[in-house]
Amino acid sequence: MHRSLDEHKARLASAAESDQAGDHDIKEDDENDSSTPTENGTGEVYAQPDGDEDRVLKNTRPARPEDGLMSLDELKSVYEKYGKGAFSVYGHNYGRLEKETGNWYGERDGKPATALESSTKQQRVLEGYYEPAWTNVTPLWRCTLDYIFVVPPQDTTSDTPINVTHLLPTHRLEDLEPGLPRKGKEPSDHVPIMAQMEW
Repeated sequence: MHRSLDEHKARLASAAESDQAGDHDIKEDDENDSSTPTENGTGEVYAQPDGDEDRVLKNTRPARPEDGLMSLDELKSVYEKYGKGAFSVYGHNYGRLEKETGNWYGERDGKPATALESSTKQQRVLEGYYEPAWTNVTPLWRCTLDYIFVVPPQDTTSDTPINVTHLLPTHRLEDLEPGLPRKGKEPSDHVPIMAQMEW
């Protein structure tokens, strides 16, 4: 688990103990300490963990059962049951579009593809190198948040592969600045992704 999430859980446990002891003061968000939990006005503590912007959403509350989100253990069990043959449509195919060079996750922020020399294409696929550089771009934060995963049918003996025939290229970051949504550009803060497949 990501280091900052572990630290955040420890802070939440500490905050819960303080609440039980009658201490209801919650420290205001300090610009020098982005890991401080903050209150949203309803008594819920919102996370402020430091870390990888793609793994940690700041100013968020912990998930509740009524949110209907799967736990990490539930996600693992789904993967163990259905994951054989599953793949990311963009992750496995976006690297075939040469004109999209520089618009891949592994090359975002203009970073050169230093891993190209030392790793195989399959290793880069497994590391998410060829996912879109950004799928969510706002003035406050940006990350790769959207994916298309394909899980082949489990109740068939067919060996017919699923072929991706078309991918929608994603916008370049310079076209999305200063962020989305924006009138006349994109009505959502998410960049559309789309694929056509045949089998």
